[in-house]
Order: sequence, then structure tokens, then C-alpha cells
Amino acid sequence: ASDAVTIATIHWAKGREWPAVFIADVSTNVFPAYHSPGTIVWDHGERAPLITRDLDGAPTYHALWARFGLGGDAGEDAWKARELAEERRLFYVALTRARDRVYVCGTVTERGNGEESCSEFLSAVRNLPGTRSIAAPSTPEVRTAAVTLADGSRDDGTLVALLRQQDEREATLSRTVTAERSADGGRVLSFTALDAYATCPLRYSYEEVLRLPGLARSAVSGAHDDVNAAEYGTLIHVTLERYNLAQLDGGKGDLPAALESSLEELGLRGRLGAERLAAARAALAAYRRHPIAQAQVLGAEVPFSLELGGVTLAGAIDLVAELNGRALVIDYKTGGGDLEHYGLQLAIYREAAARLFGRRPWETLLLLIRDGTVREVHPSEAEADAAQRVREIAGLIARNEYPARPGPACATCPYRDQPCTAYQALTR
Repeated sequence: ASDAVTIATIHWAKGREWPAVFIADVSTNVFPAYHSPGTIVWDHGERAPLITRDLDGAPTYHALWARFGLGGDAGEDAWKARELAEERRLFYVALTRARDRVYVCGTVTERGNGEESCSEFLSAVRNLPGTRSIAAPSTPEVRTAAVTLADGSRDDGTLVALLRQQDEREATLSRTVTAERSADGGRVLSFTALDAYATCPLRYSYEEVLRLPGLARSAVSGAHDDVNAAEYGTLIHVTLERYNLAQLDGGKGDLPAALESSLEELGLRGRLGAERLAAARAALAAYRRHPIAQAQVLGAEVPFSLELGGVTLAGAIDLVAELNGRALVIDYKTGGGDLEHYGLQLAIYREAAARLFGRRPWETLLLLIRDGTVREVHPSEAEADAAQRVREIAGLIARNEYPARPGPACATCPYRDQPCTAYQALTR
């Protein structure tokens, strides 16, 4: 609805714009946030302690001596520098989501000497020319808040009352959500999580449960830069999302301009080598020539949440469109590998589209965009078995069953050899 308020994460908001944007809780140790590099977890399968970061801040699992055998603050400083750079890129994305004005909300603490302390991001915005601060009165019940308005063209005095009401609503909602989740024991899963578990439960546990960083990056043919396959795929997805959203709004999408904006937004300019930048441009030019580029866009990066097989599934459909009487549910792919196993994903997306856009003969397809070409792929859907398969995987995750499943995916697994050794069974 045009009069609705969108509440979203910054990552989800990439590629989108609104007339006004509120960036919440830009407060000390919240945004930017720093996480300790000294996380130690126990891998029950390998019967070994795992350290997720080395002294210099680099990912590691095996160099115990690097953490405990040396002293100094070099590792902590290096880690903070990496974290700050990533948080700064994220803050830039948040600021640039607004067409007309952006409100940066955060806590300001007054020290005994009269000086103020706040998040370095909030401080930087407050010092920009043309901004205006709106301060909520300090009371025992409500934290002192500072809101910086990038365009002070009108009075927003009622914002103070709104902030107080929002604080109260958030506290109530937090209690309600916690109670509901603990009562039914349900969980929210994405297809990515389902697919990761189906491919290898042990890898799923490393990524989703233990949150271990991957030591290896997925290789991309002809790559001579430090942009991995996931980042390259995100670049193509965000560029196409910009193009489709422009089409949805009645405009004429400009893919080259969308690519340039996406390079800036994702912080890839200068990191993406000339060969792969040329490959991206060639792939997008091929997409522009494909008939789907001229389809009527019904939705782009469409978020959904639906119950299937007793599990709440959340995700986003890359493109929902109509073309020559065909009702299309499309997912973009930029990588290789076995595409047939995406049948479950497409069955889920078909059901989501039916609930969001109405029951009709939806046609699902993968659009493979790579090597300067665009190709339609139609994996077979196990739609009748989708609910049962979702129920099975969710049950296994709930029971914390994470066995290793050696197979072709081991070739590119970032956890191969460190810490997982199950792949060795393939070479015997």
C-alpha cells in the first residue's frame, strides 16, 4: 500500500528508495558494532576447539598458538578496522535509501564535564552542514535521543512524542514475540538454509549454528581481483533489481546506470577487475536483449513469509512478471553447479506468488546469467512433496542432527580439511 510504513534491515533495503527514511539506534556499540575476534567454539564432530579469528584478525581454525602465544593489541585493532569499514559501507547504504530526507536516530550521553558522547556515525552526520538536531527530553523512563534531520525544511516537533511511543511499543512487542516463539517452538527458515542443510548438514551447522567464517572463497573463472563469487552474484542481482524496480514504477530501466550505482552501493568499484567488469556488462547486455527484459513487472525482490509443512518460510522472489500471457516466477542464478535441486525452491516461490498475486497458472524458471549469455532453465518441481520435504528438514534441524555428507560440494566447501575431514572418504 502507498501509505504503509516499511520496516526493513539495511541489507534488504539495498536497491530500494523511499521519500523518507529513519535509521534507528545509531548509538555507541550498536551502529557501528564491534564483535570480539576471540570467539571459541567446540566442534563435537571433530572433537576439537575452533578459534574463529587469528591474531591479525584473519579467519582461522587451527592456529592456537597465534591467539595465545603472542601478545599485544594488534589483532584487536586489525579486527576493529575491518569491522568499522564494513559498518561504514552499510551506513552509506542506509543513508542513500532516502529520496527526500533521512532521519538518523541515536542516543547521546552527556558527560560530567558537559561534553556529549555518541556513535561516531551519528557524530559525523550531526557535523554535516545543513542538518538539524531534534532532541527528546530526558526522563527516567525514556532515554535521551538525538535525531538528525538531513533536510530541516519543516517542523517535526511531534517526533519526540513519536519516539517515546515507539520505545514503549518496541518493549511490548519484544515481550509478545518472545512469548509466541517460546509457546509454539516454531522457527523461521529460508530456502537457502533448507538447501544448505540438504546439501550437507555439517556445513549448515558451521555456517548457520556456529557462524564460522569460511576460509576459502568460491573461485570464479578468470578472476584477477578480490571479489568472490557471492559478491559478484550480489552485484548482478542488485543491478537487475534496480532495473526491474524502475520498470515497475513506470519508468524505463537503464542497466548500465544501474550497474554503476550498484558498484558504488556495494563497495565493489576498484575491487572488481577489468575482465570481470566487462563480463558483467556483457551479461547485462544479453539480459537486455532477452524477451524477459521487456516483461511487465509485477514485483521485484518480492519479500514473502508463508507457512508450509508446519514451518514458516521467509525469502524474496527475484522477479514476478507477465510476458505474452505467461505468468512468470523467476529466480536469477549467476553460478554453475547442479541446477535441478532448485526444484524445491521454485515450488516454494510458486506458492508464495499464488498467495501474494492470486491463484493462476504460474510458470517458474531459473534465469542463468553468466559468460555473457542468458539462458532459461526449468528444473522439475516436486511441488506435491514440497511441504513434506520442508517438514523433514526442519525436524532434523530442530533435533540438532548435523552429520557430514561428503559429495561433489566438498570441492568448493570453505570448511574442507579445516575443520571438517569427512571429504577424505571420497578419496579412499
